[in-house]
Order: sequence, then C-alpha cells, then structure tokens
Amino acid sequence: MDTRLLLMTGGDYPIPECQLTLHQPTVEEIAMIGEEDFFIGLQMLTLNKMMFDLDESVLSTTNNFQIFMTIISQKENISKKNAVIQLLTLLLPNKKISFTPNSIIISEEKKDMIIVDSNNFDFL
Repeated sequence: MDTRLLLMTGGDYPIPECQLTLHQPTVEEIAMIGEEDFFIGLQMLTLNKMMFDLDESVLSTTNNFQIFMTIISQKENISKKNAVIQLLTLLLPNKKISFTPNSIIISEEKKDMIIVDSNNFDFL
C-alpha cells in the first residue's frame, strides 16, 4: 500500500498488523507534550537491536520489543517510559495505554483491547 499521499496530508495512518490507526499529531499537539518528550518517545519506539553493540548470540535470541521493554522497565528510565506513554496518547487519542511485563495494552472504553508485543511491535 502506497501511503505517501496519506502521510503528506496528515491523515490517520492504518497499521493492520496491530489493528490500529495512528493519528498524525499536529505541531500544536506535539507542543502540548513538548518537543523533547516527543523525540524521546519516538526514539524509544524505534529502537533497533542492531543499534547496540551486542554479541551475535544475544542478537539472534533477542528482539526489538525485548530491548524496549527492558529499557523502560528500569527505574532510572521512568521518564522515558512516561515519554512513550505521552507519545502513544498523541498517536492513539481516546485510548488508554498500559504496560504489562510482556506487552503494551491499548484499550478503549467498551471495546476489545489491543496487545502489542514481540509479534507486532516492529509494525508499530
């Protein structure tokens, strides 16, 4: 699917693998959470295991979601976790974002919850 025009017009962006539609935030919406938290949240969600200097055996048995969850679950990274929650709140308005040890749960009142885990995190 060619989504270039959709991205240029600021339309909402479907991610069928996660059963989600992301809202493209405006500059005003980004300003509400602050540029720094916006970019920290983006950096966290776009982590790639290849960015880290890890042993090949570790790379082959670890996925991007495991690295993401390890980082945000550390006490010293609570501000990064909060930045991710703020970003996801911008991207998924009217949804509640919560974390379990093995997933991100996205829910909406009176609707099924969506689970983002190692199976679909890279699509997000």
